[in-house]
Amino acid sequence: MAYPHLFSPIRIGPVEVANRVAVSAHHNNFDINGLWSDRTIKYLQARAAGGAGLIIAGAIRVHPRNPESICWPRSDWAFAPGQSDMFRAGTSAVKAHGTTIFAQLAHGGRQYWDSGEDMEPLLAPSAIACPAIAETPKEMEPEDLAEVAESFAEAAAICAQAGFDGIEVHAAYGYLLSSFITPITNRRDDRYGGDLKARMRYPLEVVARVREVIGPGMALGVRMVADERLEGGLAAADAPLVAAAFEASGLVDYLSVVSGTYASEGVLDPTLYVEPGCDVHLAESVKGAVQVPVLVAGRIKDPAMAESIVAEGRADLVAMTRATICDPDMPRKARANRIDEIRWCIGCNQRCIGNLEHHLPISCIQNPVSGREFDPFWARLQPAPAPKAVMVIGAGPAGCEAARVLAERGHRVTLLDRAEVIGGQIRVIERGSGRGEWGDVHRYYSNRLDALGVDLRLGAAVSAADVQAQRPDAVVVATGSVARTLPFEHLPALEGVEASVDVRSVLSSEVEPGQRVVVYAGDNYLQGLTAADTLLDRGHRVDLVVPAASPGAKAEAQTVHTVVSRIVSKGVASMRAMSALTRFSPGRVEGVDMLCGTSFTLECDTLVSCFGGVADDSLYRSLKGSVAELHRIGDCVAPRTTDAAIFEGGRIGRLI
Repeated sequence: MAYPHLFSPIRIGPVEVANRVAVSAHHNNFDINGLWSDRTIKYLQARAAGGAGLIIAGAIRVHPRNPESICWPRSDWAFAPGQSDMFRAGTSAVKAHGTTIFAQLAHGGRQYWDSGEDMEPLLAPSAIACPAIAETPKEMEPEDLAEVAESFAEAAAICAQAGFDGIEVHAAYGYLLSSFITPITNRRDDRYGGDLKARMRYPLEVVARVREVIGPGMALGVRMVADERLEGGLAAADAPLVAAAFEASGLVDYLSVVSGTYASEGVLDPTLYVEPGCDVHLAESVKGAVQVPVLVAGRIKDPAMAESIVAEGRADLVAMTRATICDPDMPRKARANRIDEIRWCIGCNQRCIGNLEHHLPISCIQNPVSGREFDPFWARLQPAPAPKAVMVIGAGPAGCEAARVLAERGHRVTLLDRAEVIGGQIRVIERGSGRGEWGDVHRYYSNRLDALGVDLRLGAAVSAADVQAQRPDAVVVATGSVARTLPFEHLPALEGVEASVDVRSVLSSEVEPGQRVVVYAGDNYLQGLTAADTLLDRGHRVDLVVPAASPGAKAEAQTVHTVVSRIVSKGVASMRAMSALTRFSPGRVEGVDMLCGTSFTLECDTLVSCFGGVADDSLYRSLKGSVAELHRIGDCVAPRTTDAAIFEGGRIGRLI
């Protein structure tokens, strides 16, 4: 067995857990009016079947009158009618695979959007608004404290009856119980405010009430914030004291260590710009202060890293949540040392955290099956009823996924591309500053296509005549797109745009820009921001012009926040939102502030114009009507993002 420490059992209070790989609690937006759905259960079951030792389900809302329960109908509510039956179905499905399942109970406090349809106020220890929500909460009165504590107890009772093995009380991320512990949000002058002992009183009362309900036969843990990463807040030095207070109560069987709050965005779900294992040092300090097991999260995706964390005694369990969103079978593959078969999470956050921001069900850009386990079309690959000779043209992410799925199903696949390597635009993305992990995408495909015996032909352009000469049974065109520099039609015309350069040429170093660069970031995602970040690292003077109200308006917010912070810290010359360029000539570029109509001029040797792509569909059009079965996928249909390309590759791979 590979990774013997990671895959050794551990006891958490009265519960034996098969191994140290945990899937920590996270929203998935699969629920219907707060009620677990079949989609929720199948999602959890897939991670259990994949070999995780512990799944923590949630966060489960405990309080019917809190606005979070109205504003998030796709999240879990303990009090939803019929929830106990759905919980029981879910726990049975998970435990059938030998996986332990806990329920995380949470109250969002001041950090759940706004008052909602029922106009109930947000609740908090003190009437201090969260910067991310900007609504002043109600300072909780004694009756509020009692009501919420009782709601935790009632939710715990429901979970106990439904077969959960344990309960995790959420006291992190700036949510309600966490906001009592920190001096930033707790300014009370009663017995629940003051020094740390007083600030811990209410969270400990809630934990005590939960323990009273569930008894000694279930595990009980707390997710605690070990560093708020905010000036004046709980710092790393406070973590051992908070942990020791929870353990001294005699109530808890484990502690789950995380960092950050909504006010310190960028660290709650750390992106690829953050070092893997970013919170391990915090878990290590907590572990040195307590005897109960410690679980750590924080962008841990590599089984080798997880093994070393456990082997070195820095933590007892490792949350590999996004790693199992990307590849639910990661633990099972790692245990069998089938590392080349793992899809590696790259920390892009686009379809997991990004979907949550838009109140959509989560998935993964690399794995369209993730979150669709309830759908038979996606859940299981069916062998091809009649294997065909299939030609896939274009070895970007769309073509690679199509070729992989087709080969897995038993088709005879030839994959062709004019480039010397597979990966398409992924090869460009990984050249950007801080984005090297994107290379794991094409490395996965390289391993799988080779193992599946796909006939890979690189380094030669393919014509319609070439395709027709091969006489394949089916053809999939995935020729991608070419970069677009022309601004979108709703923007002012840009005189001199033909002299600009495209972002792909810049990132791949095919073009060397002059010293003074203006990046026209019209793509609304991360192309322009990545170009600015990369060019600053290469020593250029950079001005950033953004037509939208904010940079990267359609990309995942924490990633955008991180990249913008990087650009600012590296000394971007200027950053203009709601602005358009109108004229580019040698040495200067002219533009207009679209909000107030004022003109501006910037010094500019090179203009990098970023407006996505233009479909490269000429081969498809020349083949249309001349081959028996023809399909096109990815950017050559319409230029979009990587997740759309891989989704379409996976779909057509199942349909042929």
